[in-house]
Amino acid sequence: MELHTLTRPQLYSLATAAHIRRRSTMNKAQLTAAIKALAETDPQMYGALELHHSLNTTPDQAETPAAEAPSTCPVKWATGELCQNCRDRAEDTAAEAAAAADPREIVPDTEGAEYWTEQARQCHQRRYESEQRSDTDGFLSQWAATQMANRYHHLATLAKRGWTWDYHAIFDLEGNLVAAKYLQTKYGWSWALLASDDPDSRIIGWFNESNAQDPARARANNAKKGYYVGLVRVSVPEPRRGSIPADRAGDRADGGFSRDVVILDNGLCQRA
Repeated sequence: MELHTLTRPQLYSLATAAHIRRRSTMNKAQLTAAIKALAETDPQMYGALELHHSLNTTPDQAETPAAEAPSTCPVKWATGELCQNCRDRAEDTAAEAAAAADPREIVPDTEGAEYWTEQARQCHQRRYESEQRSDTDGFLSQWAATQMANRYHHLATLAKRGWTWDYHAIFDLEGNLVAAKYLQTKYGWSWALLASDDPDSRIIGWFNESNAQDPARARANNAKKGYYVGLVRVSVPEPRRGSIPADRAGDRADGGFSRDVVILDNGLCQRA
């Protein structure tokens, strides 16, 4: 097989058929080469492949554990990094595991988890039916169904965690929560220090976390600036059932800062 002789649409079809629909006899090395060639030939179409990819190919496979994503993601084979869909599922799995291991009580919303899981299953079903009916001609509707399924999976995870999520927060060197919210600026992400507990209050300063890879060094560098980075558990609202959840459904609703949180780590417990 001479990959360099294929057109961009052929490369795309080859990669998706080989992995997503299992309709090719290509081995892993050939598939990896096809995806790499696609990425080099047309980054836009490669992005379409990443969006089109989902963990499973049929509705009954939709409940495959997200922990298996690294071994099933074709983008991982070609680039060494998971695609966005697999990253989202892996993050939800890690959050569920962290909540289960935490000694602080979480009361799961079992009914909510079942409801949102069912919504995700229906999205997988619609995507599968579209693939069987129109193949790649229905790419956009298949992509949309996958995106919505991922959103519903995340809401199901939140329900299992009792509609809570863990966020980073900053503390002073005495372990007191500091009024600050994490914002994206033109220079990257940074902590905006607030004049009051109102998340919309005036910004009076900025704190940039250390980029050191070693946790102990990063913590020491942050402490030199007067802060520790810790973790808090925040309540998030459940979207209204029966409606299509917004893009930011499941996000914290406190504007980025609140003292009505459960402090999991105020920085002091990180001391060696």
